[in-house]
Amino acid sequence: MEYGNIGNGRIEVSNMCLGTWGFGRMRGGKLEIDRGRANLLLEESLELGINFIDTANVYGRPDRKSEEYIGEWLIEHDRGEIVIASKVGREIGSDFTQSGLNRDHIKEQIQETLKTLKTDYIDIYYIHRWDEEVSVYEALSTFDGLIENGEIDQIGVSTVTDLKMGEIFETCEEHGFESIAVAQPPLDITHINASRYPGFDLDKYLELCVYNNITVCAYSPLAGGFLTGKYTQNDSPVGSRRYQEGEKFDDKYISNNAWEILHGVESIAGDIGATTAQVALRLLMDESRFFTIPIIGVHSVEQLRENVKAAEIEIDEVYRNKMYKILKR
Repeated sequence: MEYGNIGNGRIEVSNMCLGTWGFGRMRGGKLEIDRGRANLLLEESLELGINFIDTANVYGRPDRKSEEYIGEWLIEHDRGEIVIASKVGREIGSDFTQSGLNRDHIKEQIQETLKTLKTDYIDIYYIHRWDEEVSVYEALSTFDGLIENGEIDQIGVSTVTDLKMGEIFETCEEHGFESIAVAQPPLDITHINASRYPGFDLDKYLELCVYNNITVCAYSPLAGGFLTGKYTQNDSPVGSRRYQEGEKFDDKYISNNAWEILHGVESIAGDIGATTAQVALRLLMDESRFFTIPIIGVHSVEQLRENVKAAEIEIDEVYRNKMYKILKR
């Protein structure tokens, strides 16, 4: 496993992050990842060298179940060796009326997160979604206060727009606030040059990350399973989680040349004796413009071990140049 520094260098993280979106989550009346399996995944991740765990106050049903599982596991381990990221901003609560980035809500939510995770600080606290009802100054001054109080170390942003990102950077500079250290966009190698979401200019978003030396934590780095190679062009991905939840898989995950990219990845995988998923993750991790950390969401120890092997493989320059030509079309 390789490691690098986030933001101002205070935090050293593995170049892969364990995603815990499925911890304690109910889907189709069933528990996706229960407490026992969550413990196994957390323990195995640490054994494999992953020291970076991503969660959120809204992960799990009821809310905070993911944080709860992590907190119970964390008390048995050295807190200083583990980097925890959580989030605030999305709707939370039984009636989903609690949300946003107003000062009171952020302060309330960080206290609940700290209590649930059984820790006295969070390494990275993300703005999960932007709240248009709140000024940038109010939100950022509140986060800055949490840093001063020692409740959080670094600030992150998730899927805010490139325009809002620019406004955040300007506000931090103008008022002397500690700026963003890490961004968490939806990113995989089929979308390096094309966004999945209307109104979200990924190119400009990533340019801001480059200019401001921001670490990029990519969520859904395997494009909802597309880059594992489990679909063919004759298949309809009806078994995918995104499809089952009413989203159009093809529109969201498959860009115009995605099949060509996938075939290129499969060719490299066959030649070097790796899996398609490993090659797709390695190419993303090798992005040269910024420190890129894929967030891997897995359901089994076997999946975890397979994905982590992406950190061990090497893709030589010939393969890389061939792949970049496809990616830039």
